[in-house]
Amino acid sequence: MSIFKRARDIIAASINDMLAQAEDPEDLINRMIREMEEHIVRLRREAAAAVASHNVLKGRLAEAKSEQRGWEDSAERAVEDQDDDAARHAIENGLEAEAAARSLRGQTAEAAALARRLREELRRLEDRVQEARTKRSTLLMKKRLMRSQRELAETAAGRAADSAAIIEGFDTLSERIEREADEADAWEEVGSAGRGEQVDETLDRMKRQEEVERELKELKRKGARRSEDDRQPLQG
Repeated sequence: MSIFKRARDIIAASINDMLAQAEDPEDLINRMIREMEEHIVRLRREAAAAVASHNVLKGRLAEAKSEQRGWEDSAERAVEDQDDDAARHAIENGLEAEAAARSLRGQTAEAAALARRLREELRRLEDRVQEARTKRSTLLMKKRLMRSQRELAETAAGRAADSAAIIEGFDTLSERIEREADEADAWEEVGSAGRGEQVDETLDRMKRQEEVERELKELKRKGARRSEDDRQPLQG
């Protein structure tokens, strides 16, 4: 039966090797599981039919054996009754029943072997599909794990980028503060220099005013002395 060949091919196939060579392992294993499940349905149907056929043949075999024994009993009674014709008839029918029973015995044995074989193939295929389901669960778990790891990596990368941007912002701010501090120092130096010059000018001006006042006082004193000197001869 072709169903046996396909079932054997599925059972004999290495799931790991097939998944390793597949471009899309998840899709492949899903298709494998669907095909296995379809074959399981067919095998169950075939196994049920084989068991039913075996049961029918067993019943017919039992009937044939019973018929054979019945004709044997009839032949024995006919011999006891010295009825050769009846004995011959019973023996002939008994031989036919025996041949039928022999044929049915072979058919029953074949049906039993077929039913047993189908049940064994069904059990192995059910084990195989369970293995495939386990593989699929493992595959999906690995896939989810890889996706989670990738998301974590992307999140970490994003955070690293944000941290880099923050650090860069701090660096820029620090540079700006330092630049403004340098400018303030420069202005302070310029302002200090300007104030120093103003102070010097003020001091110079004050000194000049003091000199002017001293000169003015000296001139006034000298003028007063000359006036006194001029008045003295007149009084003599």
